[in-house]
Amino acid sequence: MMEITKEQENAVNFHHDAVRNLKLFWRDVETGRDGLHICGRLDNFFAACDKASASFAELFSRFPSSPELLRANAQFLEDVQSKHLLAEEMRGRAEQLDDFGTSADDGGAGLAAGGGSVGKSS
Repeated sequence: MMEITKEQENAVNFHHDAVRNLKLFWRDVETGRDGLHICGRLDNFFAACDKASASFAELFSRFPSSPELLRANAQFLEDVQSKHLLAEEMRGRAEQLDDFGTSADDGGAGLAAGGGSVGKSS
């Protein structure tokens, strides 16, 4: 389980990087920073989003029945991608896994696959 913990920590860190860059982007917009600087913030935001999405997808391919992973990805989907319905589905699946124990079935991988990347509609 140590392997998932370190890798999940990386995914969560990318999630936090995306949130931080989004906040900095809006602060820069509000304070009238130059356009080139603002574009750089957006580039950093999208790079962090892509890394987080890829990290979560890789984790789900190996640990599809992890309630903790489902919850972490749900938070990312909600905070960064505004995919609130998918996030709630993932949280519901995590709750089911907690209530009934993890199983050898899909384990939420189908929900994880629907996460997509930033900018895609859900």
